[in-house]
Amino acid sequence: MISTMNVLHNSIADVLTEYLGPTAERFLDRQINFHLSKPPDELQKADIPVLVNWLKISMGILTENKGAIAECIRRIEALE
Repeated sequence: MISTMNVLHNSIADVLTEYLGPTAERFLDRQINFHLSKPPDELQKADIPVLVNWLKISMGILTENKGAIAECIRRIEALE
């Protein structure tokens, strides 16, 4: 379960929801669990560079809209 105290996680999930819809938070949590090897509520700003690399790859599998992916990633990086 995600702690409401992790504002960073919630902010990233909000951005992803605009691109991926209601499955965005589950998608994000899987990326954090599998690629960062930590629970989502432990996400930190220092994790963003590695996370966005995985998001680019994973989102690229879901859509061919590279412009939307780039925009989404820029917005997430701006959260730093």
